[in-house]
Amino acid sequence: MKRFLLFLLLLAGLSSCGEDQEHQECANAPDVSDIVVELDFVALDEQMRAAKDTMEMVAILKANPSIKAHFSSIPEFVDDTTRAASMMAMLAHPSYDSVLQDMDAQYGDYTSLKEELSKAFRHIKYYYPEFRVPKVRTVLSGLYNGLYVSDSLVMIAPDYFLGEEATHQPQTYDYLKKRLIKEHIVPTIVRNYSNYFNPTMVGDQTMLAEMIDFGKAYYFTKAMLPCYDDKYIIQYTAEEMAGVKANEAIIWTAFVQNEALFTTDMMLKKKFLHERPNVVEIGNEAPGRVGTWVGWEIVRSYMEHNPDVSLQSMMKITDPMIIFNGAKYKPI
Repeated sequence: MKRFLLFLLLLAGLSSCGEDQEHQECANAPDVSDIVVELDFVALDEQMRAAKDTMEMVAILKANPSIKAHFSSIPEFVDDTTRAASMMAMLAHPSYDSVLQDMDAQYGDYTSLKEELSKAFRHIKYYYPEFRVPKVRTVLSGLYNGLYVSDSLVMIAPDYFLGEEATHQPQTYDYLKKRLIKEHIVPTIVRNYSNYFNPTMVGDQTMLAEMIDFGKAYYFTKAMLPCYDDKYIIQYTAEEMAGVKANEAIIWTAFVQNEALFTTDMMLKKKFLHERPNVVEIGNEAPGRVGTWVGWEIVRSYMEHNPDVSLQSMMKITDPMIIFNGAKYKPI
């Protein structure tokens, strides 16, 4: 398949166009200033750092069982005292000081994080008044895990989201480390909540159905975070974002020529939809999950061609062909 030949030529121009689009979407966002959100936010990481001994850490773990369930590499069946002692040792280790310093420099007193979460939750309540704002807790994970999201609780480990320049980083693939930044925390949380309003397309196992399912999730996330750049919604770099926009027709042609849209082959779906450094079947510069971005573009096209359809109505659609046919998606 063709490489991304137009990438360098169009990068600057498309970046500028993308910024204009972001500003327009932000300006057209609904007024949510009168929607009241009482954010129950507790910085448990500060309590963990302030624990004077193992027993104080045990008390924190007992009061917050999700910490040991989701933010520790120690098996859950290990007793709280042993677990607490391990956490105290982690906090006392000299190398963890640099992690805490990086975290303090990036997050401070969490004012910005609180504001962004509150705005996101106000937007969700604007579209879905029945939405119940979850409790939010920050914790320390020792670089083990980053987020836990349920219908009533969000737990965030800021030490996991310090970026590629951090002194210490989670043990994961290099191409994923660039995504572990604080700007991705709120979009990831919101995208998780899209699942509550995005019914599964039961019975349709095609690539297209999954593409549109992802597309609906991204569309929802963008609606709740209208002032966020698209790259933070899908977690691409600025270069990757400009590249896919510049080569949209090439990407779409690859799906058509590979007869991939209606395949149910799991391996082929993984190549286009799942985490990979790149999608070599399209080109070495094509970022992983590129099929999910195409799904987002299809959903966007559907909403542009059907202005009378509300976001809530679109999210309820379980037949992907309704969205696909109504999108009239034909990238030039």
